[in-house]
Amino acid sequence: MVLNEKMYAFVGDWNAGLKIFEITDLYNPVLLSSIDTNGGAGDVTIMKIRGKMYAFLADSSAGLRIFEVTDPYNTVLRGSIDTDGNAKDVTMMEKDAKIYVLVADSSTGLKIFDITDP
Repeated sequence: MVLNEKMYAFVGDWNAGLKIFEITDLYNPVLLSSIDTNGGAGDVTIMKIRGKMYAFLADSSAGLRIFEVTDPYNTVLRGSIDTDGNAKDVTMMEKDAKIYVLVADSSTGLKIFDITDP
């Protein structure tokens, strides 16, 4: 993600949670923040909604975690959704002025949630 002319990487680091790095200099990544989560942090998708940046994290048994990352130094958990199993992968889509998050759950299959207003 590029924000204010800097590049950032959002990494699901399993038992270590969500990590945010500044990677403007690819040879010298800088860890900005690390957020411990209750599950096994995996896939992360970033999306801008109404002027704010959000990270959607597939967090295994803890489901889907939604973080506001507009300021990568001050990441805020804005919500979570129980997927009834183990969230493994996450992607986003827009359709008919609505925003959806699609979560691949290893126990219950594909879950689709309307997150137009996160």
